[in-house]
Amino acid sequence: MKKTILILFAIMLSFNVFAENMPQPKPRPDSILPTQLLLNMTIPCREDGVMYISETVQTYGEKEFASGVATIKPLTKLSLQTVDLLMYVSPDKRSFTIFTLQNVGNYEVACILAGGHTFKPFTGEYRSND
Repeated sequence: MKKTILILFAIMLSFNVFAENMPQPKPRPDSILPTQLLLNMTIPCREDGVMYISETVQTYGEKEFASGVATIKPLTKLSLQTVDLLMYVSPDKRSFTIFTLQNVGNYEVACILAGGHTFKPFTGEYRSND
C-alpha cells in the first residue's frame, strides 16, 4: 500500500514539475507584430489529396460549402505559400471539415486543418468572454 501511494505521489509531482517548466512566449520588443506561438499539434495529411477529401466528405455526408486561397508559413521554408482552402459541411449532421490542398513535389497533398460538429450559421451574436 505504501509503495502504491509513493508511486502516485511521484507521478503527481512529475506532472506538476512538467507544467511549471512549460516554455513561455517571449514578446518581441523590436516588432509591432504580436508574439506568435507555434503550437505542438498534428495535422493529418495525405499525398492523394483529392481522394482523401472525397473519402472524408463521403464518410460524413458533407457537401462543398466554401473555398478560397489561404496563405500559410511552412515550417521548413522561409517564405509564405498559398494553398487552396476548402470547407465542407453536412447540413443534416451539422458536421464540417476544413481542408488545404497544395502541390508538394509530385503530389497533390490534402490536409485537414479542422473538423467538428454543431456547425450553425452566424446569428449576429458574439460569444461572451465570461
